[in-house]
Amino acid sequence: MNLGAGMVSKVYLNNGVVAKHYFKPFEKYVGRNIKWHWKAEIKALRKLKGKKHFPQLISEDHNNKIIYMSYCGDPLTKENLPKDWKKQCTEIENTLYKEDIYHQDLTGTTKGKQHHKNIHVKDGIIYLIDFGIWANKFSQGFNTVTDMVSKLA
Repeated sequence: MNLGAGMVSKVYLNNGVVAKHYFKPFEKYVGRNIKWHWKAEIKALRKLKGKKHFPQLISEDHNNKIIYMSYCGDPLTKENLPKDWKKQCTEIENTLYKEDIYHQDLTGTTKGKQHHKNIHVKDGIIYLIDFGIWANKFSQGFNTVTDMVSKLA
Protein backbone atom coordinates (compact mmCIF):
# COMPACT_ATOMS: atom_id res chain seq x y z
CA MET A 1 0.00 0.00 0.00
CA ASN A 2 1.34 3.43 -0.96
CA LEU A 3 1.43 5.69 2.12
CA GLY A 4 2.46 8.78 0.19
CA ALA A 5 5.42 10.78 -1.02
CA GLY A 6 7.46 13.61 0.35
CA MET A 7 10.07 15.90 -1.13
CA VAL A 8 12.73 13.19 -1.33
CA SER A 9 11.01 9.82 -0.93
CA LYS A 10 7.98 7.58 -1.37
CA VAL A 11 6.66 5.44 1.47
CA TYR A 12 4.99 2.04 1.20
CA LEU A 13 3.43 -0.34 3.75
CA ASN A 14 3.70 -4.09 3.25
CA ASN A 15 2.79 -6.63 5.96
CA GLY A 16 3.25 -4.10 8.77
CA VAL A 17 6.66 -2.92 7.55
CA VAL A 18 7.23 0.56 6.14
CA ALA A 19 9.61 0.85 3.19
CA LYS A 20 10.86 4.38 2.58
CA HIS A 21 12.34 4.63 -0.94
CA TYR A 22 14.56 7.64 -1.53
CA PHE A 23 14.31 9.19 -5.00
CA LYS A 24 16.95 8.92 -7.71
CA PRO A 25 19.23 10.44 -8.77
CA PHE A 26 20.53 9.94 -5.26
CA GLU A 27 23.01 12.83 -5.09
CA LYS A 28 20.62 15.66 -6.02
CA TYR A 29 16.90 15.94 -6.73
CA VAL A 30 15.19 19.27 -7.40
CA GLY A 31 17.70 21.15 -5.29
CA ARG A 32 17.49 18.71 -2.37
CA ASN A 33 20.50 16.73 -1.21
CA ILE A 34 18.87 13.33 -0.90
CA LYS A 35 22.06 11.70 0.36
CA TRP A 36 22.00 14.05 3.36
CA HIS A 37 18.33 13.19 4.10
CA TRP A 38 19.06 9.46 3.81
CA LYS A 39 22.00 9.63 6.21
CA ALA A 40 20.15 11.88 8.67
CA GLU A 41 17.16 9.55 8.85
CA ILE A 42 19.28 6.46 9.45
CA LYS A 43 21.37 8.25 12.09
CA ALA A 44 18.25 9.34 14.01
CA LEU A 45 16.63 5.90 13.80
CA ARG A 46 19.80 4.31 15.15
CA LYS A 47 19.88 6.79 18.05
CA LEU A 48 16.21 6.05 18.80
CA LYS A 49 16.51 2.27 18.58
CA GLY A 50 14.48 0.56 21.29
CA LYS A 51 12.83 3.82 22.35
CA LYS A 52 9.05 4.08 22.63
CA HIS A 53 7.25 6.62 20.39
CA PHE A 54 9.55 6.25 17.39
CA PRO A 55 9.70 3.99 14.33
CA GLN A 56 12.09 1.11 14.81
CA LEU A 57 14.71 0.53 12.16
CA ILE A 58 14.41 -2.97 10.72
CA SER A 59 17.01 -2.81 7.96
CA GLU A 60 18.65 -0.61 5.36
CA ASP A 61 19.14 -1.30 1.65
CA HIS A 62 22.10 0.93 0.78
CA ASN A 63 22.14 -0.09 -2.90
CA ASN A 64 18.53 0.93 -3.54
CA LYS A 65 18.33 3.61 -0.83
CA ILE A 66 15.44 2.04 1.07
CA ILE A 67 14.88 2.18 4.82
CA TYR A 68 12.66 -0.53 6.36
CA MET A 69 11.03 0.36 9.67
CA SER A 70 8.06 -0.39 11.90
CA TYR A 71 4.65 1.06 11.04
CA CYS A 72 3.48 3.86 13.34
CA GLY A 73 -0.19 4.24 12.46
CA ASP A 74 -2.15 7.17 11.09
CA PRO A 75 -1.57 10.92 11.27
CA LEU A 76 -2.69 12.51 14.54
CA THR A 77 -6.15 14.08 14.51
CA LYS A 78 -8.50 15.36 17.15
CA GLU A 79 -10.42 12.09 16.75
CA ASN A 80 -7.49 9.77 17.53
CA LEU A 81 -5.77 11.96 20.15
CA PRO A 82 -5.01 9.76 23.19
CA LYS A 83 -6.33 10.95 26.57
CA ASP A 84 -2.82 10.85 28.05
CA TRP A 85 -1.31 12.92 25.22
CA LYS A 86 0.47 15.33 27.61
CA LYS A 87 2.30 12.47 29.33
CA GLN A 88 3.26 10.92 26.00
CA CYS A 89 4.48 14.24 24.58
CA THR A 90 6.65 14.73 27.67
CA GLU A 91 8.14 11.24 27.17
CA ILE A 92 8.85 12.03 23.51
CA GLU A 93 10.47 15.37 24.31
CA ASN A 94 12.58 13.90 27.11
CA THR A 95 13.89 11.19 24.78
CA LEU A 96 14.66 13.67 22.00
CA TYR A 97 16.41 15.98 24.47
CA LYS A 98 18.60 13.14 25.80
CA GLU A 99 19.54 12.16 22.23
CA ASP A 100 20.10 15.79 21.06
CA ILE A 101 17.47 15.48 18.33
CA TYR A 102 15.29 18.42 17.26
CA HIS A 103 12.76 17.22 14.68
CA GLN A 104 12.14 20.42 12.63
CA ASP A 105 9.39 18.98 10.37
CA LEU A 106 6.32 18.36 12.51
CA THR A 107 3.68 20.13 10.44
CA GLY A 108 2.81 20.55 6.81
CA THR A 109 0.21 22.17 4.60
CA THR A 110 -1.84 20.41 1.95
CA LYS A 111 -4.27 22.43 -0.15
CA GLY A 112 -4.09 25.27 2.38
CA LYS A 113 -4.94 23.04 5.36
CA GLN A 114 -2.31 22.55 8.08
CA HIS A 115 -1.77 19.03 9.41
CA HIS A 116 0.51 17.19 11.80
CA LYS A 117 2.04 15.01 9.11
CA ASN A 118 4.85 13.53 11.18
CA ILE A 119 3.00 12.92 14.42
CA HIS A 120 1.12 9.61 14.20
CA VAL A 121 -0.97 7.41 16.49
CA LYS A 122 -1.15 3.63 16.63
CA ASP A 123 -2.98 1.68 19.33
CA GLY A 124 -3.23 4.79 21.53
CA ILE A 125 0.50 5.54 21.34
CA ILE A 126 1.82 8.76 19.79
CA TYR A 127 4.76 8.32 17.41
CA LEU A 128 7.09 10.84 15.85
CA ILE A 129 8.15 9.88 12.32
CA ASP A 130 10.31 11.17 9.43
CA PHE A 131 13.71 12.25 10.68
CA GLY A 132 15.11 13.38 7.33
CA ILE A 133 15.83 16.97 8.41
CA TRP A 134 16.42 16.84 12.16
CA ALA A 135 19.08 18.95 13.83
CA ASN A 136 21.15 18.40 16.96
CA LYS A 137 20.58 21.85 18.39
CA PHE A 138 17.70 24.18 19.13
CA SER A 139 16.94 26.71 16.41
CA GLN A 140 14.75 29.82 16.19
CA GLY A 141 11.10 28.97 15.53
CA PHE A 142 11.42 25.35 16.68
CA ASN A 143 8.12 23.81 17.81
CA THR A 144 7.91 21.03 20.35
CA VAL A 145 5.61 18.03 20.01
CA THR A 146 3.55 19.42 22.90
CA ASP A 147 3.17 22.75 21.04
CA MET A 148 1.75 20.94 18.03
CA VAL A 149 -0.49 18.43 19.81
CA SER A 150 -1.95 21.00 22.21
CA LYS A 151 -3.51 22.76 19.21
CA LEU A 152 -5.76 19.71 18.76
CA ALA A 153 -6.72 19.27 22.41
